[in-house]
Amino acid sequence: MGKNLFFTDFKDILYAKHRKELSNHEVTCQDIDIACFKPEHFATLYLDAYVYLLLSEGEVSISVNYETQTLKSPGILVLTPLHIVQFIEVTPQIAGKLLAVNKPFLDIVPSMEKVFKHLNRSLKLYSNPAFGLLPADYVTLNNCMQSMQNRLKQTKHIFLKEILQNQFVTFLLEWINIYESYASLNPSEVNLNRSEQILQSFISLLKDHFKSEHLVSFYADKLHITPQYLTLIVKKLTGQTITDFVYEMLYSEARILLSQSDRTIQQIADELHFSDSSSFCKFFKRRSGTSPLKYRFN
Repeated sequence: MGKNLFFTDFKDILYAKHRKELSNHEVTCQDIDIACFKPEHFATLYLDAYVYLLLSEGEVSISVNYETQTLKSPGILVLTPLHIVQFIEVTPQIAGKLLAVNKPFLDIVPSMEKVFKHLNRSLKLYSNPAFGLLPADYVTLNNCMQSMQNRLKQTKHIFLKEILQNQFVTFLLEWINIYESYASLNPSEVNLNRSEQILQSFISLLKDHFKSEHLVSFYADKLHITPQYLTLIVKKLTGQTITDFVYEMLYSEARILLSQSDRTIQQIADELHFSDSSSFCKFFKRRSGTSPLKYRFN
């Protein structure tokens, strides 16, 4: 069955204050409730950050890589830029915290390489990112997030970035300890089959190259398979073509650039590697029903 592939930026779930925090500090943490989830947030989410949703109350039904999962409280949902995410249902009494970390923030955290190698040994968490917590483990992670929330308010602190980096490492180490403790008691592996591994690799490539590479052949060459085989796998597992994915990523990025930057239409067309501004405008109008300029001013 085909999926409705319309992308919206996950940052729209954040309140304006926290979008600004994420932009300024590469990290933010906010309390969440039902008011955070508008109808448009139930489209497929475009993730360009690492997201940790810690649930204290309520329940969330979510599609992750087109597999429906349920997160119950207390629990945590761990999402990466490799995930294709869509919220399906959120109970009215939902409460918790959302921690979002931009990729550049991770690049400058000294111990990140060791931490992520440790966490990425298994594909279990990628395949099953919704994770139930014991009450004591929930308290541990909630305290870490609350500390980051408190620190983010201290905008005048000259070492704010370094403190936030260390607090995030503390959170991550606590989370890995919880996850590994559970994994040692439940050693069964959730392995991706060959087709799923190819899809995961394609999504990873797409996130890095969609602006400059629009052709199926590029992604197939990188994966050392034929374009026909890659097309078959992506279509079988997602119901969508590779071109659908590329165009929706381009459209999502175009909307972000139009609404959150002062780049000209020509500059946006160049950044997204359209042949000229006219081609970009035609592409955008086919997707949105309006011109880029009208979209920007509306």
